Amino acid sequence: MKNFVQRGDVLPLAAPAAVKAGDVVIVGDFIGIAATDADLGEEVEVEMKGVWSIAKKTGDAVTPGAPIWWDAAAKRATTTEGANARLGTATKAAAADALHANVRLIG
Repeated sequence: MKNFVQRGDVLPLAAPAAVKAGDVVIVGDFIGIAATDADLGEEVEVEMKGVWSIAKKTGDAVTPGAPIWWDAAAKRATTTEGANARLGTATKAAAADALHANVRLIG
């Protein structure tokens, strides 16, 4: 495996905006969770795998196995695809009035 570079579970990426640890970060086709705070353009460690509790849009009921999308304007997970980026897959049911959904990242 002389051509192996890294595992890829965490990637150092240039922050597309100021981010706080726990924020969803989208850079090109990469989508993950910031492990640290960073200002615009600074390098931020982005978690690309795992299950995360993500703030979700009120009114969206979530079922296990459902695709979950990221609404960047609302800064919330949603069950609506539209122009939203694919975030991952729900691992647990969440009622429409729940504030968070458990999401397995697609990374």
